[in-house]
Parts: sequence; structure tokens; C-alpha cells
Amino acid sequence: MSELDARIHLRFKYDDPETKELLQSMDELEKLLRSKPDDKTLRQGVEKLRVAGQHLLKDEWEKVKRGEQVYRRLLVSARWAFYLAVATIPMWYIYRLLVGYAWPALKTHL
Repeated sequence: MSELDARIHLRFKYDDPETKELLQSMDELEKLLRSKPDDKTLRQGVEKLRVAGQHLLKDEWEKVKRGEQVYRRLLVSARWAFYLAVATIPMWYIYRLLVGYAWPALKTHL
């Protein structure tokens, strides 16, 4: 149990309130298991650990859904580049129609 406990402790930030709640629940459950509790007390300890784990997983899932800050900025930049390209291509085509093909006609009149 101590190896698993150490692995879990190493993966979390200690300054996060949800993390503190989870780690405290784990420590309480470990102490509880050493004292050989009755079924009701053990279920309460496991339930407290489950609830703390759910809160932490929900917060982490929300972070994953939003994406990292660098990813979000890159996504916004890519969208703007796409919009700029979509707006520029028709303007370039119209310019080529008006200026590019009209230029030889203007040369013959000069």
C-alpha cells in the first residue's frame, strides 16, 4: 500500500484544495485500515475517498476539455489565419480579374 500511496502523492500538487482533500482521505483510510474497523466505518472512509476522487477527476476533466493555454492560443491563431485566407483569396481573384487581365488591354491602347 505504501508504494501506491507514494506514487499517488508524487503525481499531485499539494497546494490544490481538491488534492489536499483526496490525500487527506487516503491517509485517513490508511489509518482506518490499520485499526481494523467495522464495515460501516470502512464504507464511510471509502465513500469519503471516492467523493474526493470524483471532485478531483471532474476538475481535471474540465481542464482537459478546455485544453492547455498554449493550445487554446494556437487554435485561436489558426482560426484567424483561416478567416484571413478565406477573405483574401476572393479579393486576390477579383484583383487578378480586374487588373491582371485588363493590363494587356491597357497596353494596346497606349
